Amino acid sequence: MSNRIHFFFVFIALILFLGSCRNSDRDLDTDTTIAKSYILSEQYFSDPFFWTHKLMANQKVTQTGVFYIDSLEECLTNASIVRDPQTGITDISFTFDETVTCNDRRIRRGNLAGRIWGNYKDENATIRITSSFYYINGLRLQMVDSLENLGRNLDSSLIFSSQVRNAKMSNDTTYIEWDANHQWTWTEGEEDGAYFNDLYEGTGLIKSLSFNGNTFTAEIIEPLIRDVGCFWIAGGEVNQQPENILPRTITFGDANNYCDNEVGVKISQRDYTIKID
Repeated sequence: MSNRIHFFFVFIALILFLGSCRNSDRDLDTDTTIAKSYILSEQYFSDPFFWTHKLMANQKVTQTGVFYIDSLEECLTNASIVRDPQTGITDISFTFDETVTCNDRRIRRGNLAGRIWGNYKDENATIRITSSFYYINGLRLQMVDSLENLGRNLDSSLIFSSQVRNAKMSNDTTYIEWDANHQWTWTEGEEDGAYFNDLYEGTGLIKSLSFNGNTFTAEIIEPLIRDVGCFWIAGGEVNQQPENILPRTITFGDANNYCDNEVGVKISQRDYTIKID
């Protein structure tokens, strides 16, 4: 009997010990680097699509011709649209001047190129946007964004699907890999001729290698709010699951901070605030 009692107390002590180890592991998990990697990647890897939107969605005809975004964005040295009337294919391109800061206070250099089969706003139109020598704040984006216009939902809002595969973002000290499926719904601003009040809501699933070497998956559980006139992601919530460590909850914006560069991160029961460029 004494041996059984002894074994019982040893067993209980072992459970308590393991439990305390798990609690201490949770207490030690305070690193927001992986969350920051996701936030930066979500912002930058969607950047080519939103430039395409600015160029294609709201062309404004003036007395002198067609007025495009290169007149509003001084960091653009060229933004062009060339449409082949026989094939219905439209080629677009952007060239950036690294000596001029863009309106969103980011420095860009290099170029983006895109091709659109069909009309941008028409259902089943397909879009491919490529960047190979394109830099945002010194980070090089190597990616192809393949999009399709899925038509309109019950609210008459246009929906675009987006697939990014094997994308990379890097500089001398940073390396990120990115695979993502997004669905972008154009919820506001289509009716007028100004892109800066256009609003998108985004959902999706992501798999990434972060810049500290951890892999993670992420799911958007509250749609991301992409206000084209805002310099950062304005709202939304994401569940991020890094490999072998605790999940993170990432919250963009709130009632008091609709459009700023501060993002909330929750790890276990602890709250953090991080900033992005």
